Amino acid sequence: MLNLLWKRWDQFWFSSSDRYQYGLFRILLVIGLFVVAWDEWQFGNLSALSSAPVEFTAPTFLVQLLHLSIPLSPELVTPLRWLLRILILTSALGLATRFSLIALATLNLYLNSLINSFGFIDHATTLPSLTLLVLALAPGVAQFSLDALIAHIRQNGWTFPKAFKPLAGSFPVWPAHLILVIMALAYFSSGYSKIRFGSLTWMDGRTLATYLGDPRPADYFVAQPNLDAQARWRDGVGLGSFVYSTGNPTRLARALSTSMPAMALLSIFTVLFEITFPLVLIFRRLLPIYLIMGVFFHVGIMLTLSLYSFYSYLVCYLLFVDWKQLETLVVRAIPRWMRTKSVESV
Repeated sequence: MLNLLWKRWDQFWFSSSDRYQYGLFRILLVIGLFVVAWDEWQFGNLSALSSAPVEFTAPTFLVQLLHLSIPLSPELVTPLRWLLRILILTSALGLATRFSLIALATLNLYLNSLINSFGFIDHATTLPSLTLLVLALAPGVAQFSLDALIAHIRQNGWTFPKAFKPLAGSFPVWPAHLILVIMALAYFSSGYSKIRFGSLTWMDGRTLATYLGDPRPADYFVAQPNLDAQARWRDGVGLGSFVYSTGNPTRLARALSTSMPAMALLSIFTVLFEITFPLVLIFRRLLPIYLIMGVFFHVGIMLTLSLYSFYSYLVCYLLFVDWKQLETLVVRAIPRWMRTKSVESV
């Protein structure tokens, strides 16, 4: 039994596969996280970080561990904004790939840690930040890069490879599996917190109905009035944290919120999906099913709450697409399509 478990453990972390194409995923992840949201984000949070009131900070563990400065110095905003733009470009194109990715992942983690140190956690930043960090250390990440093109030209001159196989190569699975573990923990912690703080009554649908029926986003402050005067010096009431309603409910959301059976079913689905997600670590055949449910889950949030930031989770899903199999299907389909066209022309 122990030998079997050890064999499964060793295979889970230290085997290799052509399924995970880290070079292709590098391009998709960097473009998906940064370029897609470029116009909307414009790195405006950097300016917000330089003007946020330090009195109401709640530093994350990483900020506390590394003694990072809060808020961000105003003099650093413009240089960091340009550094981000340069690293995004070099990471996507694959120029000094490993260095660019490590620098981008580190800077992104640093900035998101600061963003999450002001009384709330933007959960849409957690999984992508850690995924980018793991990917920066993954082998094979320089595929589909200018670095690879330059290396080919130096070795073979300006010649096109006789057998061009863009998705060739087998790579260790540990980066993909580590990202999957992080993803499972992210979903599980979300579902567990609902049960822990809301108990099983969270699944009766009333909480979700409140979110979907809320006319507009609003802040809700949580105070601890039993604190002593020294702990309440900032506000006099003992402000501990604040939460905020998620998104801006759409007409569809308000219509759904009037049906308590629908709210109960959606609440049950949400908790069960999140809290059972770690099953994919043991039963790998469940992964496609959970990823499909995840797509419906996050798209549903977009359609009901106009909350689009979690699209970043869907970008992370792209790592688990079997691009090698997809390439094979496309290659097989092209000659069939060409033969059909030639017959039609005759």
